[in-house]
Amino acid sequence: MFNVNIYVSNLLLSSQTVNVNNLNIWHHSVIMLGSELASTVGFIMNQPVMNIDQTQISRIYGIKSDLPKQPIYCGGPIAMEKITIIHSLDYHVKGTSIMNDECAITFNDQIARDILEGGGPKNYKIMLGYCTWQDGQLDAELEKKLWLENDYDDIVWANYKRKTKMWRKIIEKNATQASNEFLNSLVPF
Repeated sequence: MFNVNIYVSNLLLSSQTVNVNNLNIWHHSVIMLGSELASTVGFIMNQPVMNIDQTQISRIYGIKSDLPKQPIYCGGPIAMEKITIIHSLDYHVKGTSIMNDECAITFNDQIARDILEGGGPKNYKIMLGYCTWQDGQLDAELEKKLWLENDYDDIVWANYKRKTKMWRKIIEKNATQASNEFLNSLVPF
């Protein structure tokens, strides 16, 4: 078991250093970090999987009807055969684990049935796999400026066809906010 790394931010965004290689899973990644779990775990929130859909997920869970049409996401390169639903905190059943102050994960088929029946969480994404870092690994990657830290943003629940769109929207929002703060700090002459 790894030690918990506690971060101020809930999101990691890949830096320009990581974004050089277009074919890399980390290219323009937006990762939701879990601070309440036993190790540093995250889910890539903007990496759609092209070769599996909600019908196949329903079959895996044994649900007679299909889940609502929703993209399936690659949460990361670890345990990609495992299905996890990351969701807002307005939903909790046995087997739900709180990730951070904004979201939780659930591994059982009850959440899939509840989503189908309209009683599931307001926001959710179906994930295959997850990200994890060994003790100290993420600290070292942050020191090398491979990742940009960001506070939680509701945009993580959006579904975009292009992976880069979510990443760019968060970066642009931060740039606008930083420039406004700078301009507001100037003393008028």
